[in-house]
Amino acid sequence: MNICVNDCSINIDEFSMKVMSGKSIRSFVDKNNNKLNDKFLVEELSKIKEYEWVAKLYDAGNRYVHLSEKHIFTSSKLGEEPRSIIGGIRLNDEFVKIEEKIGGTNWMIQITSGILEFIHLWIKQKES
Repeated sequence: MNICVNDCSINIDEFSMKVMSGKSIRSFVDKNNNKLNDKFLVEELSKIKEYEWVAKLYDAGNRYVHLSEKHIFTSSKLGEEPRSIIGGIRLNDEFVKIEEKIGGTNWMIQITSGILEFIHLWIKQKES
């Protein structure tokens, strides 16, 4: 099994060793010279039926990484007075709805399952 999309010159063992020694994943390329950056990996993973959800999750997660409405609306709420907002930098997530917390937990379970699946494939490769 090759770590890159389609076929490439580095096997999963070499890839793992290089990443563990500090080499960035985005510095690798596939056989068509596509850099393994976030955008490319998200697009390729989303083409796989079991991983179609990756693009949606990546886009949602980026709203928390890059300044967006998520930073404002998860750290504030409408006040009781007209046109007032209660918020600020908080130590906890008191304004995040329980549904969003449960949804985030479910996405983490999905991600963990995907990672475990890839690890299982690597173990099968090592056994053969």
